[in-house]
Amino acid sequence: MGNVYKYHNANLDKFFAIKMLATTNFSDSAYKRFVMEGRAASRLKHNNLLTVHDLGLTEDHQPYMVMDFFEGTTLADILRQGVKLNDAEILEIFIQSCDGMAYAHENGIIHRDLKPNNILISGIETKNLHVAIFDFGISKVLDDTSFDVTKVGEVFGSPLYMSPEQWGSAPLDARSDIYSLGCTFYELLTGAAPFTSQSVYELAHKHTTEKPMDIKEASMGRHYPPAITDAVYRMLEKDPALRPSSMTEVKALLTRIDVLPASQPQSSQALAGKNSEVLKTYLFSALAIVSIAVIAFVVYSSLYQPTSHDAYVGQAQRPDKQTTAPPVAPLASIDPPKITAQQIAAVAKKKEGDDMPMFMRQIGNNLTAIDLNGYAIRDSNLVELKRDAFLRRLRISETSIGDAGLRIIGKLPNLDTLHADHTALTNDGLKYLEKLPLKELSVSRNNLDATGLKKIAKIQSITDLSIPENPVRDSDLKHLAPLKKIKYLHLDKTQITDEGVKTVVEMFPELEEFHARNIDSVTGKSLKYLAKAPKLRRLTLSGCKIPALELREFFATNKKVEDIRNHIETMMLDFTDVR
Repeated sequence: MGNVYKYHNANLDKFFAIKMLATTNFSDSAYKRFVMEGRAASRLKHNNLLTVHDLGLTEDHQPYMVMDFFEGTTLADILRQGVKLNDAEILEIFIQSCDGMAYAHENGIIHRDLKPNNILISGIETKNLHVAIFDFGISKVLDDTSFDVTKVGEVFGSPLYMSPEQWGSAPLDARSDIYSLGCTFYELLTGAAPFTSQSVYELAHKHTTEKPMDIKEASMGRHYPPAITDAVYRMLEKDPALRPSSMTEVKALLTRIDVLPASQPQSSQALAGKNSEVLKTYLFSALAIVSIAVIAFVVYSSLYQPTSHDAYVGQAQRPDKQTTAPPVAPLASIDPPKITAQQIAAVAKKKEGDDMPMFMRQIGNNLTAIDLNGYAIRDSNLVELKRDAFLRRLRISETSIGDAGLRIIGKLPNLDTLHADHTALTNDGLKYLEKLPLKELSVSRNNLDATGLKKIAKIQSITDLSIPENPVRDSDLKHLAPLKKIKYLHLDKTQITDEGVKTVVEMFPELEEFHARNIDSVTGKSLKYLAKAPKLRRLTLSGCKIPALELREFFATNKKVEDIRNHIETMMLDFTDVR
């Protein structure tokens, strides 16, 4: 369907990928699928998904999109090359894939074409695996029918990985993606897809009626932890009601593994440990989310040789395009894994080469990052952290950690990143963080107000602050004035108005990225203030009371600023007459 080019932006000294339709003589449906891919991927900013940053037309009216560049290979190539992965590496690929798709589903997007060719992997040689899912060209945006490309009698997908629903007339939701990802997981475990045939019709019959071969038998006797195989079997249930209800539930199933087989090779930086209660579902990535300014297509002549990228299109009956997916199962509906102070202490004492739970990361002999998001932990579980002088990153979001836990965290001398979204902390508890060298702080959904912001303002090293979904008002923002180093500010779903936006611009001269989504009291008036922000490069105001025309005029006038979300959506008006 398209060609992908590697592009180096000299001004930013960064590489990006530019995808183009293979020819200027493209069909209307091909064009719409291309736009749908860009539109869907532009909504997704997640470490395990490739984000689209820009969408446009060349001077020859050839559609292109600019996306993250990923230095890696597809899972399909890894399978073809026969690369041997141990259980920990396989599990890490599973979990990161679930992380990315859980985020997509939570944002109302179903992929509909998950397969090894659409999953990128890097870091196998360095034992620092990173997974990125891409190609949302036939995805379904549940809250958007303006570019729906499906018709009765048409089905989009890849036959080896299509769910029973995709072959028939049943409605599609997130569980269809769970089935397709289950087929992919099965192939990673066994070396072959669960069902194969030279006939598309026979494949349809197998996917809708037959059970896959036992994984141990299909893998020539290789033994995997039961939690892995059981999770895959559940993902491959014919009846969507019998599958896990969400990718979050799939992760929960995978992270109940206690012990990896001793026969499997372990690297010096193994991502899974023996005799631990659980393995955590998320891993800090060393890669930052790529953000770029809008790229003009005058660079076309400097692009590299293209590589082809195609999607299969078959024929069958399409489901009702008005069908929407059931809500994603909330994290609270799944028993969260538990962790103890002893586990933290044990890992903190481990030397390089020892097995290590996935929620811990270390460099050499030093523990540097811990991700406890979603764990059933208490403040007392953190007591061992005070002994670690090397810990730099900590995530405790979606936990019951409160002020007592913050008091312990406040004694970590080198902590520079803390994510504590939706916890039990209070405004008063933030005082324990005042002496930390924090650069990045995220405390959304904690009912913080002016009292809490006053305490945050004492952490003058902060450059990245996220306080969405707190009852923060215009007058409260003024308490953050001491934070002169702020470059990234996230105020989604707060109570600010246009005056608050004005205050932000005046207080933070170093501001490069600003998020203020879904705020009814922010209007087009705020744009004149944002135009005065000298270093602003990335902006999102989706869901605010700003007419699309005013947004387009703003970005046309302020070309240095990239609209992270709205730019692509408003551009669609320019594409409707393209043939």
